[in-house]
Amino acid sequence: MSSTRLSSARAASHFVPSLFCGALLLTIVAACGGAGGGDAVTAPKLVNTGPGNTGTPDVSGDYLRIDNAAAATCTPQDLPPGGGTVRLQAFVDSAPVRLYQNGTRIQLAYLNFPDQEADTGTVDLTGKIALGITGTGQKENLRAGTRQFYVDMKGSFSLTRPDAGAPFGAAGNYAYVYHEDAATAPVFATCTRTVDIKFVKTS
Repeated sequence: MSSTRLSSARAASHFVPSLFCGALLLTIVAACGGAGGGDAVTAPKLVNTGPGNTGTPDVSGDYLRIDNAAAATCTPQDLPPGGGTVRLQAFVDSAPVRLYQNGTRIQLAYLNFPDQEADTGTVDLTGKIALGITGTGQKENLRAGTRQFYVDMKGSFSLTRPDAGAPFGAAGNYAYVYHEDAATAPVFATCTRTVDIKFVKTS
């Protein structure tokens, strides 16, 4: 369950397009670049085998992912204002996603960003989906016009729902560790945030 993209939604932290989008990470899928979409997703695609030989519920399909991210809190200092890639302010974002399932294995593809590597995770016998993202030394856009930062990010969440007809919901936790001028430089700041995540089935 790892992933190395900067984005909003993963916004809240996954390097998907919102959390790490020109002005965003872990927002998880914010509106950042990559228009278009359609059905194309990165290979390999997992073919759903259903509950057949595993007893695992079938959670594959298309969903609308909605991220409601709290503003990140940074210590020991805030990042310079302006620029950057990870969106550290509060935001609400949504994006179409598709879950591919093979037994207990899950791939989450962002349909509007077909070149993005799919997130991976698992689903258990109760239908709980565990997903997460990890990125190391991601180079941001310049902040304050001239300052270059590199960010390590980590996020995880477990999606559950009360019944098969209800949306999935989760509280995601994300952390971003910033280094100035080099990915190996001392820590400049560590920022954390929570994100309320919903997956609403669309087909």
